[in-house]
Amino acid sequence: MCQQAAALWHSDAEGRRAQKFGPIGADVRQQCQDESSVKQLFLLGPSRSGKSSLEKLLIGIPNVCPMFENINLNSIDITDHGRKASKKLDMAEIFYHDEIGLSDNGHNLITSTSPESIFYIDHLLDGFVNSFYILVERDQTDIASEIFKQEYTNGNFYSYAHSSIREYLNTYTVIWKEIKRKAPQRLLEIKYEDILTNPQGILEQIGQFISVNLQLDHVPKHSRRKKISPFREHYALRFKV
Repeated sequence: MCQQAAALWHSDAEGRRAQKFGPIGADVRQQCQDESSVKQLFLLGPSRSGKSSLEKLLIGIPNVCPMFENINLNSIDITDHGRKASKKLDMAEIFYHDEIGLSDNGHNLITSTSPESIFYIDHLLDGFVNSFYILVERDQTDIASEIFKQEYTNGNFYSYAHSSIREYLNTYTVIWKEIKRKAPQRLLEIKYEDILTNPQGILEQIGQFISVNLQLDHVPKHSRRKKISPFREHYALRFKV
């Protein structure tokens, strides 16, 4: 997680970053009117929520350009809370690809799975009027145990204690709920389990949501058997209300 974005929420209790969001422009509250040929799709969710599983479905579609987590969010001025007008963002600056180049290569959709995007979502909504956002929903106990198992050794500060993980997950939820209240027509929620058990249905749902044809000749099959982390019981006890 980039240090600047992390500091914004980690220093404020229960997602006050969401309360500091600038006003969402009128164009965001309406359905996209921009005739731009390339749309942006942000796949959101905390670390270990299953975003990569969703992007793997999209990788094989010829008109989709996957950027994984490789986008430049540092170029966004997140301190500009008092802005009165929407500030259009430069696609090339954020995604390292311009619209002409993407279109010439047959791409009309570019995707990102950067988990830090949630901390910039108000600016992204304003700056990319042709952008859409999908939250991958997964049981928080499963996410917490996976974060501990996979990311503890990477030195991510929120993986050291269950309270830090819970604060991280709660903040993500608070921000999403706030943005969902402001721009619901630009957001979609998808369950992680549905990605695994009904990938074709998920692609159809997303295609209808963003009005882009997502045709995949061979839809990969995932195991329907739920993988359980050895730490799940530990976090289930501590996340119990």
